Amino acid sequence: MKRLRLSFRGQGKWALLSAVILGALVSPFAIANDGDTMRVGAGNSAIEKETNISGQKVKTFATRQSNNLEGDGGSATYGCRSSFANEPCLDVFALRTARAFDFRSRGNEGGRIRVEGSPNPRLNRPFTTNATGVATGLNADEVDGKSAGDFLGKTEKAADADKVDGKDSTDFLTGNVYKRESAVGPGTALGDGTNVISQACDPGDVLLSGGPANVSATTDLLESFPTPDSTNSWSARINNNAVADNFSVVLLCIDR
Repeated sequence: MKRLRLSFRGQGKWALLSAVILGALVSPFAIANDGDTMRVGAGNSAIEKETNISGQKVKTFATRQSNNLEGDGGSATYGCRSSFANEPCLDVFALRTARAFDFRSRGNEGGRIRVEGSPNPRLNRPFTTNATGVATGLNADEVDGKSAGDFLGKTEKAADADKVDGKDSTDFLTGNVYKRESAVGPGTALGDGTNVISQACDPGDVLLSGGPANVSATTDLLESFPTPDSTNSWSARINNNAVADNFSVVLLCIDR
């Protein structure tokens, strides 16, 4: 059997050296494909098949990604080009009763959820859930920093609910309007040929308006006015022109 001998005379040795150097330079940039061994520090591309990493009897985590560089650099990043109706970029399924995720941070902000589907942020939802229980720690019972206990229940009444700007409820009108009418009669003669009748609202109530009623066509109405020195009484004065006339005074009042 003949042995193959390589000659390094002339340009041969330089060709071999060049090949070794080229191989050393190209290897770190090689990309592994389906069926290839995963390369650390290099690109790995799955053309059509999933890459499955499965731990059989691992009691902690099947994989761990960490970055030891202080002050910069993350541990993992994921991206996809799927549509809303298809697979999400990250899908976690706890097949038994474990939590699906656990996020921890030593910073003051635990994380962000940025949704950029619409320029109108009110049309974007941070997430949806089929759970209806209370999420502990999300301050779901607070509005502007106030707890649910700071607000009154549906049937509860505030301690000062009968006050507005420091005024008691008795300082305001109730809105109940009623009518008062004096007895029909000649009235009180004033000695000058005229007669007057005055009628008041219930004590403490407010007079809205008033005037005479049942005045004869032969009678002259001389005055119709709020009774002097009173805020809830009305007076009407007539001249019956020497013909007997019975009349009355009618009021509209409102409860205080």
